[in-house]
Amino acid sequence: MRTFKITFILATLFAFVSCGNSTADRSVNVNTGNKASESVQESQSVVASSQSETEKNIDDRKINHSTGEDDETKTSKGSDKPVQLDKELFLQKVFDYESNPQKWVFEGDQPCIIDFYADWCGPCKRVAPIMDELAKEYQEKIDIYKIDTDKEKELAQVFGIRSIPSIMFCPAEGKPYMYKGAFPKEKYVELLKKHFEL
Repeated sequence: MRTFKITFILATLFAFVSCGNSTADRSVNVNTGNKASESVQESQSVVASSQSETEKNIDDRKINHSTGEDDETKTSKGSDKPVQLDKELFLQKVFDYESNPQKWVFEGDQPCIIDFYADWCGPCKRVAPIMDELAKEYQEKIDIYKIDTDKEKELAQVFGIRSIPSIMFCPAEGKPYMYKGAFPKEKYVELLKKHFEL
């Protein structure tokens, strides 16, 4: 009988301890659940703030874009280095051959030189630093542009570019003049004075 009482007491204690542990486990699980919920809320908050930051950046870009000036436009006028042209910029800054296919109408504010080149072309690489120097020296008087004939095949075709470098001199008034081949700097300066009366 005494053994039975001891066994009964031990079983009751064991059951009580087990019950207590499961309650503690539930408490831990609830706390863990709360922490997980807090983490989710923090993550949502970070995502929301990052989305609002992105929307703000997009709005800022819209505001800047609404001025009608892009980075290329800002650097091209009075630039101290040659400016890369694609078809769209060419139509805006040099000649809109789509609107005026029969007649040359120069779109620029001041005379320009256009260097038709390709990255793989050796003579083009010799001409590039000369164009850099001319852009610095004549910054306020002429614009110097570059057109990659590999990327802008339509522009190369429109002007019949079959050999490079080909350098086009576009005066503010009158038709342009095209020269093929790499010349020394002195020759380009001479051509500048001849065609642009500088």
